[in-house]
Amino acid sequence: YADFKNATFEKDANFGNATFWCDAYFNSATFENDVDFWDATFEKYAYFTGATFEGELYFNNARFKNYVSFKGTRFNGYTSFACASFVYKPSFDGAKFESKFKFKDVNVTVDGLSFSLKDYIDRLEKIELVASNLDELIELVRSRK
Repeated sequence: YADFKNATFEKDANFGNATFWCDAYFNSATFENDVDFWDATFEKYAYFTGATFEGELYFNNARFKNYVSFKGTRFNGYTSFACASFVYKPSFDGAKFESKFKFKDVNVTVDGLSFSLKDYIDRLEKIELVASNLDELIELVRSRK
């Protein structure tokens, strides 16, 4: 497995095009600058529980093929999940987006049903997510428009 628990990344981190074949643990990791997970593939569980992203973060076109947790994660810089795909509902319980973020063309497949989140949400200045799954996240965002 990939173990980055409690790690501090002082410079830009580039995981673009990476494939994580085993569980990936980024629990309580701190990313002090920009992070690129563009085109990354997570074949197994991905845990970002309690992580802090200070700079820009890109999960564009990332593929999460199993459970992913962003519980308690702090997104302090611009964050994009554009065109990301999730096979299971991601968890954003207690996550905080302190800057602009984008969920454009995010695809989720749950129990054989697929849907896309095509709304731009990057116009929101700040939001605290308490949703336990993506369905609740969508309703939370719609209610704040």
